[in-house]
Amino acid sequence: MSAGFTLRQLAARVGASPAHLCLVENDHARPSLDLLSRLAPEFGLSVDALVEHLFEDRTARRSLEALAERLGERCPRLQDRSWRALLLRAQQEAGTALTEAAWLRLHAALEEALNLPVPGAPAVSEPAPRFAGAWGAARPAV
Repeated sequence: MSAGFTLRQLAARVGASPAHLCLVENDHARPSLDLLSRLAPEFGLSVDALVEHLFEDRTARRSLEALAERLGERCPRLQDRSWRALLLRAQQEAGTALTEAAWLRLHAALEEALNLPVPGAPAVSEPAPRFAGAWGAARPAV
């Protein structure tokens, strides 16, 4: 990705060392959210888009986007680019390709781990059942 200036110029513009930016660029260091928020405007991107670019696995992204499109509003959280970026990051950490069923399991597990309410559902004081996620008691067949 090029914004028309050198690594040293970029480092000076965002208040980071050229060495650290080089490590980030070559996937040897993880940028902080603060650094990402300073880098994104330099490339004319949102933080979400920059994260997607830095950690992108194009095949995995296409697979997840196809699943989100197919499920549509039945799974509102999958329509959120930030949520898909989180899922892609988790998939990258796992280091393996995921099937649609595995994407859905990961999606449900992250919702549960983060204790997120199901979009559109009434608030409850009890934790959601294991792996219920956005599907409630029954998940659609995959």
